[in-house]
Amino acid sequence: MKILLFCPYGLSEPTFKIVFEGLAAPLRRQGHDVRLSGGSAGARGLWEDVGWADFAHAAAGNRVNSSMLMFWAACVARRRRYGISFHSFTKQRRACHYPFPAWKWRLHVGLVGRILSGAEWIGAPSRFCGAELAAAFPWAEPRLKVVHWGFDAVARPVPPAGDRPLVLCVSRLAPYKGIDILLAAWAGVLEKRPDAELAICGADESGGHYQDLARRLGLKARFLGVVSRERLWQLFAQARVFVLASRCDAAPMAVLEAMSFGKAVLATRSGGAEDFIEDGETGLLAPAENVAALRDGLLRLLEDAALCRRLGQRARAAAAPRTWEATARDYWPLYSGDAALCA
Repeated sequence: MKILLFCPYGLSEPTFKIVFEGLAAPLRRQGHDVRLSGGSAGARGLWEDVGWADFAHAAAGNRVNSSMLMFWAACVARRRRYGISFHSFTKQRRACHYPFPAWKWRLHVGLVGRILSGAEWIGAPSRFCGAELAAAFPWAEPRLKVVHWGFDAVARPVPPAGDRPLVLCVSRLAPYKGIDILLAAWAGVLEKRPDAELAICGADESGGHYQDLARRLGLKARFLGVVSRERLWQLFAQARVFVLASRCDAAPMAVLEAMSFGKAVLATRSGGAEDFIEDGETGLLAPAENVAALRDGLLRLLEDAALCRRLGQRARAAAAPRTWEATARDYWPLYSGDAALCA
């Protein structure tokens, strides 16, 4: 089968690059012909890509751009089957990351609804995202499918974890990720654990705002920017605790990756992390935007090595089935149109 994976924001967009490369690999191993395409392909390139495919799968975020409109028009004109998955479409995230005026949001929802009207299915990477899509488009709920994203199960040649009290956060530096909340909580952590270390990896979408905030607070924190996969795996292996302080986050892939490394994870009740973490069993959950709760959770993990080991072991076992191979298996009946398998 010829499957087109299309990202309207371009294949250099970090989240969709990971998702599509992760999804494409097992599909190709199964013998399918998979083509990745981005918004940079232009109208002619997209027209050819859609015409080539037996099924076209577009992935979108909280906004629809001209490339998504071209994808929709090409699918309709060339009579190609298509589906669309969203990594977010949430009122909460809109409030803290995409500040649309009310009138513009209504117009946006109407436009997205028109595009979705011809889609065979609408994908969501978490129950949280699925619920928000169902609330925005109740008529489309029968076509809504929750398909969790996976992680790379390839063996990772990394050193064993050391004894350093290293806390790792892998996150974009953006308002919805709650980096300011993490830094405020970290100030409280250092009062009791001055030996603790905080490392933050991810693209800076703030123009240096959070680095400035850390300096103003007098915090010991390392901002590492975007790192290679090999370096990231080293950091996962060396960390004692993984933390994500998001205000709202429909699909935090880093949480699943940290769990796959057997790390004790502290995340907020902000959306997708709740699909992976059972509080007190496979990780800890704190209320979103609650500095004191995040601080207390970090201190609890830093000061209780046995708890970290227990949570980490259970996290690894819980994450093990959630590979990209599993994601591809879940998407296959949607691509093939096998109603019995989709039920």
